[in-house]
Amino acid sequence: MGELNRFHKLPPGLIIDFCFQYAMCENLMVFYGLFLREVHVNITVKKGNLAETKTQAAILGMCEGEKKFSQLIAEIDQKTGGLIHNVVNRGDFEGKSSQVCVIYTKGTFPAERIALVGLGKKKELDLEKVRGAFARVMQHLRGMNIRDAATAMDWSLLPDWKEKLAAAVAEGVKLGLYQYTPYKTVNRDELKEMRNLEIVVAPVDYAMILGEVRKTNIITDAVCFARDLVSAPSNDMTPTIMADHARKIAKRKNVSCHVLEKGKMKALGMNALLGVASGSHQPPKLIILEYNGGKKGEAPIALVGKGLTFDSGG
Repeated sequence: MGELNRFHKLPPGLIIDFCFQYAMCENLMVFYGLFLREVHVNITVKKGNLAETKTQAAILGMCEGEKKFSQLIAEIDQKTGGLIHNVVNRGDFEGKSSQVCVIYTKGTFPAERIALVGLGKKKELDLEKVRGAFARVMQHLRGMNIRDAATAMDWSLLPDWKEKLAAAVAEGVKLGLYQYTPYKTVNRDELKEMRNLEIVVAPVDYAMILGEVRKTNIITDAVCFARDLVSAPSNDMTPTIMADHARKIAKRKNVSCHVLEKGKMKALGMNALLGVASGSHQPPKLIILEYNGGKKGEAPIALVGKGLTFDSGG
């Protein structure tokens, strides 16, 4: 990641807007991780066997039309007396993309439930389908007021993308469970939230999967932070409040913030920006965030954007 420390060379009127939706290198991910909001679901990686994991729901991904169960699913099916085979054989679960079927184990298994989620046809499987499937199954479980779940992946599904498969699971879970509730008329104590997801892996895969999930947690938390800013109504996210958020970010290591006020923008000839801002009584702010964490000699990278806090146009 290059150093963002040469903004005085940029043309006037550019807004450096860290929208947090994509992190392209580890340095930027570390930077993001310093200031993110707390999200409700906690994703962890655990060494072990899902068939021996005690949880409210054990999530299993299955492809459509597969004649033979994977080793893990076959083991769990055997331990539960054929519960998975029964629902598949009856046609209650076909493995279609994002299809969900919850089976109660009735004390035959450490997990209280088995949640089957369809991944679609194996030859068409990609990371996006994995994200969508795990978002859907976690939303379904949240709707049942389940707080804790565990899963394990059949890494042979995408053998060349083992670590990316784990990342796709974490992305689907975190982003799929995002909800913005400050203005909902609900009893906060009764709000349904998933609290924990364990990704259970063999010891040989632990370090690799743990590193990938940690990075993914940072990225998805960053996306949720950006969504919170976007979702807030105009009276709660004025340019002044937005600038305050930027200043809080700048309290972290290697980050600085400079906010241009209306007078300075006028002196710099930023008339297009000021013209748009005249649609609101709130004074405009031009926020420049600088992150200095790259290697010496690397070219700076500038992320430029605009934000209208008083309407959704533009």
